Amino acid sequence: MIRKTSLTLVTLFIGLISLVGQNRNVVQVEVVEADDKNQKSEWFQNTSIKLNPLLFFRGDIPLYFETGMSKNFALETGVGITLTDYVSVASDLFQGFDYESAGFDLKNEIGYSARLGVRYYASDFGFESEGFYFGMTFRHQNYNSVVTSNIPGFSFNEELKRTNNDFSLMFGYVNYFDNNAYIEPYVGLGIRGRAIDKIVTATNTLTGLPEVEKFTDNESVPLLTIGFKLGILIAD
Repeated sequence: MIRKTSLTLVTLFIGLISLVGQNRNVVQVEVVEADDKNQKSEWFQNTSIKLNPLLFFRGDIPLYFETGMSKNFALETGVGITLTDYVSVASDLFQGFDYESAGFDLKNEIGYSARLGVRYYASDFGFESEGFYFGMTFRHQNYNSVVTSNIPGFSFNEELKRTNNDFSLMFGYVNYFDNNAYIEPYVGLGIRGRAIDKIVTATNTLTGLPEVEKFTDNESVPLLTIGFKLGILIAD
């Protein structure tokens, strides 16, 4: 499901790049001819829409919005939905707990994600954010799932949540490759505070049925993020 959703979003985004990309040169001429007051207004109207394809494999499908606040500063926000985080599923299996082998079904449900960041561009291009930047970003991810029992005579239904709160120092580069369309590789260093709901099971010696206990594992871990975003610049 997530692969089909990701492919559809990327296809639609590429289509938007083709439609919007033709306007960049015209807007550039208007800004060059404008006075300083109009240029300052244009910086505030500088807005981009972005996707982050690699996050789809982490079950996070966000849509980003970046708005220029001055010649060098920009604000980036983003919201998204979360589905199956395949990396975390593989990690759970590697650590030795297999829900299916234990007699349970794990169903992932829709969650949400949000992020907020500020960035400083080293170059002053005026018309658009371009070139190297660094900044700070906060990201919250919430993954939801439900665990049910498929053991005869034993009823169990429990919601499990996985939340991440990330603080990162980001470095990146915005490079235009086709009119208003650009690619933005980035790297981030920070810390993640995470809370993961888990279950442990044991067999009752009298009834022969499992006994299940739910607990939350809280910890803070170092965070390294590497990826890229695809963006479209929208300007009046």
